[in-house]
Amino acid sequence: PFTKGRGSYPPLRKGEALIPLYEREMLFSPFFKGGLRGIFQPFAGCFNHDSRQFLVARGGRERTVLNKDFDLPETGRTTSAPPSSPLVSMRNMFDRLSPFYDRVNKVISLNRDDYWRRKAAALCGGPARGIALDVATGTGRMALALSARYENVVGVDISDKMMAGGREAMQRLPGFSRMNFILADALVAPFPDNTFDAAAIGFATRNVVDLRGCFREMLRLVKPGGTIVCLELSRPPLKFVDAPYQFYLAKIVPLLGKVFSGQSRTYKYIFHSLQKFPPAGALKQLMEETGLREVKFRRFNLGAVAVHWGTK
Repeated sequence: PFTKGRGSYPPLRKGEALIPLYEREMLFSPFFKGGLRGIFQPFAGCFNHDSRQFLVARGGRERTVLNKDFDLPETGRTTSAPPSSPLVSMRNMFDRLSPFYDRVNKVISLNRDDYWRRKAAALCGGPARGIALDVATGTGRMALALSARYENVVGVDISDKMMAGGREAMQRLPGFSRMNFILADALVAPFPDNTFDAAAIGFATRNVVDLRGCFREMLRLVKPGGTIVCLELSRPPLKFVDAPYQFYLAKIVPLLGKVFSGQSRTYKYIFHSLQKFPPAGALKQLMEETGLREVKFRRFNLGAVAVHWGTK
């Protein structure tokens, strides 16, 4: 267990996921199980958040723990509010990809993706015994990289299936005991201000609905002096490198996706999302405009991937 700010988290057993539920649901949980709990979630914002109940899921079974120390911010941020349509589409896409997401990533990145994550995690500052946030954690690979440095790592994502797949794959790895996963939207994370010593997002900024809003939320959550790191695909600055790279993303990656997952159409999304994403220099400027200081970036693989980092 760990305590940060106004939040005191209950102890988790190995392989468990922490999913926050609203206090008022305690009135119904003895009688309504499974999906019926969702009936009350759209009304969660109407209730007082004087205390929190946590649903802890493991292997299809559930247990509940009560925590009266954790208060939601007064701004009404909630993980239970019905997500917007783009979020629903994004969540459904990653739910479909979850069984083979890591395997395909290894193939299309030529087994370099975890190396890039370790490099990004090494740029995070703060005390080694601190707490870090992995935004849009997916299967938790960035959270695993952060766990090599931090005593506690919290990963948030809108796809519970992605997190469940990551928990199953990593439960025997050394850093897993320091990781907690919470179902939450990156733009409205259910934590108080200045909770984390560092925050990172890996290969997910192309997927957020509001890029500036994502960085502002990360700024809100990180303590003053903390580091925010963004690892993402990028456009190589040299045209003779960029041209074959774009062909690879547009033609080869969907083919590999079809071979290894049967999801050719879904993997075309990588190419199209990168066309709308700002290049490395423009992303640096955007991060500075949201309030980050001393923003720098470094390119990998001739500019196909870039890591940006800055200080609150």
